[in-house]
Amino acid sequence: MIYYDITDIINHSKFSTKVSGIQRVVLEGLRGLDGDYTIFFMSPITGRTYKISGLENIKINDLTPFVNLWIYADIYISKSSGNLDKYFEKLRTLGRKKKAVSDSYFIFSKIPSVKKISHAAVIKYLRNKISLYPGLSISEIENFTEGASVALFGGVWNFQDKYQSLMETKWHGLRKVFMVYDMIPIVSPYVPDELKAMFKKYIPFVLEHADKIVVNSNSCKMDLVTYCSGHGITAPDIDVVHLSHKLPSASAKIKTDPDFEYPLRVRKLQNEQYAFCVGSIESRKNHVNLILTWIKFFNSPEYANQKLVIAGKWLWDTEELAKQLTYSGHVYGSVIVMHDASDAEIAELYKNCRFTVFPSHYEGWGLPLGESLALGKPCLHFDTSSLKEAGYGMTVAVEYPNYKEYYNEFKKLMIDDEYYQQRLNIIEENKHKLRSWQDFSLDIKHVFSDEEKIQ
Repeated sequence: MIYYDITDIINHSKFSTKVSGIQRVVLEGLRGLDGDYTIFFMSPITGRTYKISGLENIKINDLTPFVNLWIYADIYISKSSGNLDKYFEKLRTLGRKKKAVSDSYFIFSKIPSVKKISHAAVIKYLRNKISLYPGLSISEIENFTEGASVALFGGVWNFQDKYQSLMETKWHGLRKVFMVYDMIPIVSPYVPDELKAMFKKYIPFVLEHADKIVVNSNSCKMDLVTYCSGHGITAPDIDVVHLSHKLPSASAKIKTDPDFEYPLRVRKLQNEQYAFCVGSIESRKNHVNLILTWIKFFNSPEYANQKLVIAGKWLWDTEELAKQLTYSGHVYGSVIVMHDASDAEIAELYKNCRFTVFPSHYEGWGLPLGESLALGKPCLHFDTSSLKEAGYGMTVAVEYPNYKEYYNEFKKLMIDDEYYQQRLNIIEENKHKLRSWQDFSLDIKHVFSDEEKIQ
């Protein structure tokens, strides 16, 4: 029996229904389930666990089916009468106005007859606001099957205290299989202090409870093994399962729709020659040095109105980059930044670019690198961490941190057509090696199959 946790997907759906990053991996892991399994989630408000059925019968293009599952399950499925109180307790932490609502609720709840009426009124109000996605059903899990395995592929660190409680109670006799995406907060300096502090608690938690860990690169595996060795910990079994090199299938389908029209900001680049950089905008991704490389090329005799296009969400430690772009007028308009590009826009930008650049200091895998190869575009990056591994011998990997050589390769890819064609040929001759999300799901299926043999 495999219990597969989707709590992280529900948490992410509160902020965005767009599938990205970890949520993509969790969804594709679902497709690796076969035989005896249960898909479940944990409510971080009440700590209760629920089975969800019907996901295999619906088409999941975004996270809409997962919105409000916690509160729906806690209020309408759970047999506990105290769940509603816990939600009003949570309201107290969400600002002055919501605290006032919470305080009023608890004042009225001191009178039993009034509490009964107020409960009924709130539940009726919520019934008009939330509903279960068609085709889905939920039931509460009181007990987990002894000796089964629980697969934790999401952001467990977000609710580590609740998971700790489950480890000590319902999951005491279960095998635990964790997915560790990277050790970046442990090994890289380009991470906010609060994230480093969180992972300094999370990684020991994983190593304390994990019977098996799945990682997405040998680089990440070595980081874990090194950490264990340095802390006197015996490393658990670690399986390496590479992620996909390809964009989600939904993005490819949009391109076949004759009625689909891209926004102006994408359309106007169709006849431009540009290098393309995809990824979150933060200091670890090394955009500052990318802009310095671009400025050097911009000021060279070889520059002929090419562009640098950057697509990614602005995160942390970006002040230096923002000043760099602002004070140079985005290098006289030659640098274009799209902070909210859709999957469809990104696919189109990949298709029309000359090549991609991914100057990251450190990665756990490097999805943009693989996506570039899958669409037949050369990718320039440093040979650090997992990136050379993810490139499958098809990318241009420069020794880290040799910026002089990085610039030379950048310039060659932009202006040397013969060299550029050689790089295209390498990709074409080896593209059969590239992995799909189906390959990932099949490998996860094998991981789960091995777990069932152990049980």
